[in-house]
Amino acid sequence: MPQRYHLRVGSVVLIVILLTSVPAVSAQEEGEKWLVSQHEYRDLQLTPDLSLPQWDGARMVTVQQSDGVNVNVMSVHNNTYAVILVERSFNKSLSMAGVALDFNESSMIWAWVGGQQFLVNCHHVESEASVNDGMLTVVFGRPLAAEGSPITLEDNEPFSGFVKVMTWDNGSALGSISFANAPSFGFELLPYIDTYPKAPLVYSAVILVAGLGFIFIEVRKYRRGKET
Repeated sequence: MPQRYHLRVGSVVLIVILLTSVPAVSAQEEGEKWLVSQHEYRDLQLTPDLSLPQWDGARMVTVQQSDGVNVNVMSVHNNTYAVILVERSFNKSLSMAGVALDFNESSMIWAWVGGQQFLVNCHHVESEASVNDGMLTVVFGRPLAAEGSPITLEDNEPFSGFVKVMTWDNGSALGSISFANAPSFGFELLPYIDTYPKAPLVYSAVILVAGLGFIFIEVRKYRRGKET
């Protein structure tokens, strides 16, 4: 009887350990949003088409604009060139569209407004846009090391709260847009070997190994108790 009670207590302790580890992961997911730029071993296309193979493994961050519209942002890079894709629902002509990315509190702005590209404090950026099936898609591309740019993008270097995004469909000029209340997110270019964040995987592995080891020891104790 004492051995069975000991085994049950051990099982309860293990369950408590596993359950208490869940809120930590959830809190991380519910915190700051991050745009993770996936590494791709291929030439990247600057085409506003989400069906391209380069986007197959890319992650998406979704932020809500002040008008309630959800905006999806994705990114890929190949160690020399980065592409960022922005999409939102859109039912007007392309001339009324506006998409702007504000990096590091206006240190650098990439914008596509009414059929034209507008850049602030940066060079070497290209962009394309299209409207299909009620969705506006805009892609921006730039070399990671752009001469004369105030910001150098490097893989494995996280930028917290680095990007703000604004989109609109009323034909407004870029100069009339305020980024003060625009949603922001972190930005990081991952190297190929770091496809998934390491910390959660390490914590999960440690908890799993510890849990299995604990159960193995308790089962052995229980069997020995029955034999005696």
